[in-house]
Amino acid sequence: MTLAEFIYSPAGKNLLLSLLTLPAFVLILKRAGLSRAWALLALAPSIGIVLVFAVLLFRRWPAIAAAEAKR
Repeated sequence: MTLAEFIYSPAGKNLLLSLLTLPAFVLILKRAGLSRAWALLALAPSIGIVLVFAVLLFRRWPAIAAAEAKR
């Protein structure tokens, strides 16, 4: 299999999408107060990005907690 064939395969497209979203996940996880290693979970095919979003969804964000403490 050549590199061009791999890139146009579904696995190649999934890997490319995961690698492109990795820096964004790193920044979001850093702002949420989580380890940036969680972003590596996004490399897992299909379910990885969903799991990262689930962690972010149910996590208590420090900025929100600080805003509520000021009230």
